[in-house]
Amino acid sequence: MKDEAFNAIGTAVAKSTPPIAVVGATIGGALDMTFMVAAATLIYIVTQTGYLLWKWHKEWKSKR
Repeated sequence: MKDEAFNAIGTAVAKSTPPIAVVGATIGGALDMTFMVAAATLIYIVTQTGYLLWKWHKEWKSKR
């Protein structure tokens, strides 16, 4: 039972760390929310483009 509780606590802490960091950086003035949204959008678009190119390349190679 103790191990399960430690796992649950560890998982909760790990999941809450990024939002806490973002809020802290925003409140501290280090980052602007507009900049963070634009950066997250750019990262998402680049990641999705890379995934689609990899997927299409994989499908193309399997058809050959």
